[in-house]
Formats: sequence, C-alpha cells, structure tokens
Amino acid sequence: MSGEIPPEIGDLRTLEYLDLSDNDLTGVIPSELGQLDSLWNLDLEKNDLTGTVPAELGQLGNLTDLDLSENSGLRGPLPTELSALALVWLDLRGTDLCVPTEMEDWLNGIDTAHAELCNDGQEDGEEDGEMTVNRNRGQPPLGAGGPMAPRRGAQSPRYGTITGSAAGTTSSRTSPDRDWCTSPSTS
Repeated sequence: MSGEIPPEIGDLRTLEYLDLSDNDLTGVIPSELGQLDSLWNLDLEKNDLTGTVPAELGQLGNLTDLDLSENSGLRGPLPTELSALALVWLDLRGTDLCVPTEMEDWLNGIDTAHAELCNDGQEDGEEDGEMTVNRNRGQPPLGAGGPMAPRRGAQSPRYGTITGSAAGTTSSRTSPDRDWCTSPSTS
C-alpha cells in the first residue's frame, strides 16, 4: 500500500488489530485512530510516516501494543496522554521520537520497550536522547505468542495463522526480522 492513512479508518470502531507495517505509507498519523475504541494492537512500523504522534492515541484504552519503529520522519516527544495506556509493547526504534522525562515511570512499566527518554533540548524539538530503555522481560518472540502476536484465529501475512491450544496460543510462523533483548538495560 502507498499514500496516506485515510482518516476514515477511525470509523472502524470495533477494529481490534491494525497492522499497516512494511508499506509505503506517507503523511501523518491521523488523529482519528484515537476513535478505535477496541484496538489493542497498532503496528505502523517500516513506513514513511512524518510528524508527531497525535495525543488522541491516548484515548485507546485497550491498546497494549504500539509499534511506530522505522519511520524516520516521526519526531518529537510522545504526548503525555499516552501515559494513560497500559502498554506491554512499545517500539520507537528508527524514529526521532522520545518519551518525555515526566513519563519515565510509565516507560519503566512497559514489559518490552524500545525507546529513548527525551533530554531537555529534545523535548523542545532538538534531537538525541540520553537514555535508551531496551528490555524484554521474558516475553517470547514475536509470532510465538509474544506481546504483538495476534489473537487466536487471526490471519496475517506477517505472523501466519494463529491457532488455539489447551496450553495457549501458538503460531505457524515466527518473525526472524526482529531482534530481541533478553536482559534489562541499566540506566
């Protein structure tokens, strides 16, 4: 796919899983995505998105997985409204996005986070954060029931078919394109 993400996507209120990764999407992240009340996974990685993250994403009360990585045109601090989210996965690698220092406790509460805290100048629009939080707290890799694996029965070219079992969720395919941290970072 190419072009901008249409704002009308915000009308799909029952949408739970949105994977627009690895496309040629351009423009800004539409604020209308904040209307997707049921959304638990938002994956916009590997596109050409620009601008800042809309504060309206903080209204996504069910969102647990947010991947904005590999969008070099995304920049600036995350809106503080996102601290209302109980994320278990956050990936900002390959962007100029950062997490404001007042959101450090929120960032530390995320099971798997690939993000930088903003330094004082960066919160005012400058670049280069000071601290990297890059951790995986024992979560299995993507596609193996990890934090961004789709729910049972989902079909995705990225993850394969997800099937249920008595022991939980398994996948017929893994994602070797991810690198995983196995130990917490030190600050």
